[in-house]
Amino acid sequence: MSRRPIWFDAALVFFGLTLLYVATATYAGNQMNDAASAFTSAWSVTQHGTLDMSVSPAPKVWYVEVDGELLSDRMPGIIGWAIPFYAVLGRTPTPTSFPAGVAAATATGLAMSLLFCVFARLSTRRIAAVAAVLVGLSTSTWTVSAHTLWPHGIDQMWLAALLLAAGSQRWWAAGLASAAAIVTRPPLAISSAVLGARATWRARSPRPAATIGVIAVLGLVALVVYNWTVFGQAHLYVGSYERVARAYTGDSRTADAFDWRFLLENLAGALVSPARGLFAITPALLLLVPGVGQGWRFSPGWVRDSALAGLAASALQLATVNFSGGSGFYGYRYTLEALTLCSPFLLMCWLQWTSEFRWRRLTFFSLCGFGIWANVASLLSPPAANTSEGKAWHHYQLSEAVLSLGAVDRSLLSAVGVVLALAVWQLERRYRQHEAMTGDNWDVRECPESPVPQSQ
Repeated sequence: MSRRPIWFDAALVFFGLTLLYVATATYAGNQMNDAASAFTSAWSVTQHGTLDMSVSPAPKVWYVEVDGELLSDRMPGIIGWAIPFYAVLGRTPTPTSFPAGVAAATATGLAMSLLFCVFARLSTRRIAAVAAVLVGLSTSTWTVSAHTLWPHGIDQMWLAALLLAAGSQRWWAAGLASAAAIVTRPPLAISSAVLGARATWRARSPRPAATIGVIAVLGLVALVVYNWTVFGQAHLYVGSYERVARAYTGDSRTADAFDWRFLLENLAGALVSPARGLFAITPALLLLVPGVGQGWRFSPGWVRDSALAGLAASALQLATVNFSGGSGFYGYRYTLEALTLCSPFLLMCWLQWTSEFRWRRLTFFSLCGFGIWANVASLLSPPAANTSEGKAWHHYQLSEAVLSLGAVDRSLLSAVGVVLALAVWQLERRYRQHEAMTGDNWDVRECPESPVPQSQ
């Protein structure tokens, strides 16, 4: 029986999620400083042919003044991604946030469709599609990456491309994805280094590391050349990012020097704090933790490599910036890249442990439903309820968001809860029906890259 080409199913995932993301993105005039600085620069390029933000009457944030020009210090990968959207949708006298919202939604939708292709290498397309949708809706991917022009949606897109290339051993494509990720968020260079080094060690060949490394270094060079050309500084970081550079170099004369205690506190906050904790915001991940051993045992080499790359990226990021990630949004920011890189391994944990018993599946699906419901609540709430700077350990954003809703929004949220409960029941019912008809579940255990003997 012939099957649809995988690109067709990936397109369905992309269009379905992207339309939802575009409908729920924020287009308010008062945007986060990071997003406003990036899209104002993109608007200036498309409408006036310059990076100088002073041509805009809007307030300026996160800029460096060079020879009387106000230049955004946001990464060129973000500005460059937004430029086509402002060229098509941003022909206005002043910069508006609509093209930026569409740009963020599109990047995140592409990221999820690429993750679907990655997941399809490990399981059936049905489970891959469910997994991609759950990553896209039950995590902070929806409320952060797809909501505003943060760098995270673009990061996730390039990292998903990196995973797809690594899974098929297309090292040149992995290098290109790495270079694109680096000019968007330079700390992601460590992910490329770890993944390339691990692939070289497994293959007993220098080709993976050499190919990825050479092309990824071009991304670093491109970033330095950009900063030298635009700002007159041959550095990786300029403007407000300079404190990050001081932390990386371990300069003890500054307040931003590397500190092991700061890193450990950040890791704890990023995992379990009420307002920014990965497990607090996405509790379904707790049902995957017991499957780490089994998942690691059955995972292909590239899945293990990507998980280690994600952990390294997260550690490096949290060593230099506060885990709270600012204010004005619901969920977590700095662990999104690690979550993307670890997602194939988390899928293996689900296949090898969580999916084995009905109570585990039901609990997992229910917690995913809760994550989606919480995200909807945050999207319906006013911006004031999505603030946690300085209080990530003391406030639970979800309760604040729900309490801030009006009667109509609470009714809508209740209806969403009913729909999600029915979806959880239907998903489990379909799973059990498939098992009863085929004698097996939806996943594919006979992965040819598995490091252990295959079960029959």
